[in-house]
Amino acid sequence: MKRSPLYYCILAAMLFVLFLANDFGFVNIQRTAIITAVGIDAEEEGVKVTAFTDVPIDTKSVNTVTVQGKGKTVAEAFADINAQTGWYPKLVFCDIILLGEDMQERDVFAALDFFLRLEYARDSSLVAIAQGRAEDILSKKSPLDSVASEVLTGVLSAEAKRAGRVVPVNLKDFAIGYFSDGKSGYMPYVTVSEKEGNAFFSAGETVLFYGGRAFGRLTEQETLCFSLVKNKIRSATISAEADGEEYSLSYQNGKGAVKVDIRDNIPYVTLCVDGKVRIRDTNQSTNLLRLTSSLIVEESVCRAVEKEIADTLTSIYATASAANCDLFGVREQLRRNHNRYYEAFADEILSRAVLQTDIRLSGEKA
Repeated sequence: MKRSPLYYCILAAMLFVLFLANDFGFVNIQRTAIITAVGIDAEEEGVKVTAFTDVPIDTKSVNTVTVQGKGKTVAEAFADINAQTGWYPKLVFCDIILLGEDMQERDVFAALDFFLRLEYARDSSLVAIAQGRAEDILSKKSPLDSVASEVLTGVLSAEAKRAGRVVPVNLKDFAIGYFSDGKSGYMPYVTVSEKEGNAFFSAGETVLFYGGRAFGRLTEQETLCFSLVKNKIRSATISAEADGEEYSLSYQNGKGAVKVDIRDNIPYVTLCVDGKVRIRDTNQSTNLLRLTSSLIVEESVCRAVEKEIADTLTSIYATASAANCDLFGVREQLRRNHNRYYEAFADEILSRAVLQTDIRLSGEKA
């Protein structure tokens, strides 16, 4: 039977596609090695970079290896890794950049700007400060995942942000704050506790920056209150005390805002929080009727929580303003909404402005 030329063309094309799809058991490490996390620690002269890399063993399995390099700059440290391994790592899949605690004594952006200059890097990588050395944190073993960077990505995830206990920030957002007129920013503070050889991570505290240098740290409670203003909270737990009883309230679908107004040539800054609350738990036993009416929150409880949040936000604002840190983005609000006053007020608005708080919590009425 005579075959047509079209038959042989199709057959040749199929064989060519199969040839291209087959890796023949070979793995090109420069093409497939993927850095998923980077730790940067301060050294006496320069920095030490720890890169956690997923390297394929074959077509079905991956091995996570750790490579380290030193240099006067981050770029030089990566060049050191290149000299040791023979490949220059690509950072397009890097999920987190963790800075050692000693790095916050310097201008941290001197290390972070490398990732913005690099062609094969992404500005959506999470950034955070480690308790102690970053290389130690990233080398810990967690029962949740054998790779610490995977667990940290979950701790600093968007879900954690919507729960209000963490205020994650990525490289792009930190850079925007750094280069803005406010020169301000923040990063989560990653701590680790060990139980029976397993590591458990937390990022409930927040490091504050001005000009790229750390000057203070928010507690977990302060971080929560800051988050209520800064982020849209889907569901958070707030502790409160009223009438001699301690409550755990569920704060849901909350909205926060920062408002700037000029009245009689005086700037006013208002920190706003608005959300629904319901009783999640108390420290005392209760009757069946009250147990089944958890939507109903007494006015005295709401007012007590509102006062605590207002007092905490006032304290945070005072701490940040004393360091000239525009933590709440007041200057940007002034520029957007009252541009004609910007030149007159921008430099001193944090110290001159009258601070107000507008906290509105409500539950179902009895």
